[in-house]
Amino acid sequence: MKKNIYKKGEKIRRYKAAGNGSWSCYKETLSSKDMDFFRYAATKGYVTFGNDASRGGKLGEYIEVVKDFARAELEEKMSLEIKARDEALSKVLKSTVVKIFTIISNIGSIKIDGVYYSNFDGAGENTVEVCECNFNEFKTAEKLTRRQVFCPQFPLTIVKFDAPKAIEVSLSDCDESSGSERIDNACGFVIWSRKAKVFVINKK
Repeated sequence: MKKNIYKKGEKIRRYKAAGNGSWSCYKETLSSKDMDFFRYAATKGYVTFGNDASRGGKLGEYIEVVKDFARAELEEKMSLEIKARDEALSKVLKSTVVKIFTIISNIGSIKIDGVYYSNFDGAGENTVEVCECNFNEFKTAEKLTRRQVFCPQFPLTIVKFDAPKAIEVSLSDCDESSGSERIDNACGFVIWSRKAKVFVINKK
């Protein structure tokens, strides 16, 4: 029978000796479903992961309960959250990546059509994805990227055009001599940490 009540201080070993006398032979004590559950429990502050082996070996890996909980109740909460997440993901714009290129930022921005947009992460290399989509779906989509579902707390910039148009993405936000990448039929774009996703019309 699956254990239901977990008490603070309990330790669950992730591996056990395989029984052939070798310290390096072991087998898992938890199923992949169990591990998914305990990882979820960790995000809610009910358990932590640790290793008490002197050399950090597999047999030292454990999960420690830091707050009492009933597994059935937490599994139900997990199921509801997954259902809500899947429903939110179903509302993300469907698009296909057709091109990827990189640009350089010296002042923490991504420059598009002469306008500087924060890349939310400072100087360095940024990735630009060009993605095909249906224009009507783009205009009505509740969310343009999965990041809006998985990381809603982090900032991003969303720009939507009234009609598709050509845009120029500068390859450097400081050095004009680096040139730019022209993207035709752009519907708009999203920018977050060192990344820009430009949406273009799928003409098929």
